[in-house]
Amino acid sequence: HLLLVLMEAERAWSYAMQLKQEANTEPRKRFHLLARLRKAAKHGEQLEKLCESPRVDAKTKLEAQ
Repeated sequence: HLLLVLMEAERAWSYAMQLKQEANTEPRKRFHLLARLRKAAKHGEQLEKLCESPRVDAKTKLEAQ
């Protein structure tokens, strides 16, 4: 479960970085960029909540933070 949320966060962030490069030529992409960054942050918060479980070891909790 942790890997799925992690991959979603990484995917949203990397797409936002791609849009950041393209935003110089097309200003409308900036709005899509901000939406993808919000989505990446939401997935990151979800991952952090999942890591608060007692089943997760200390090393994983530290890496998630």
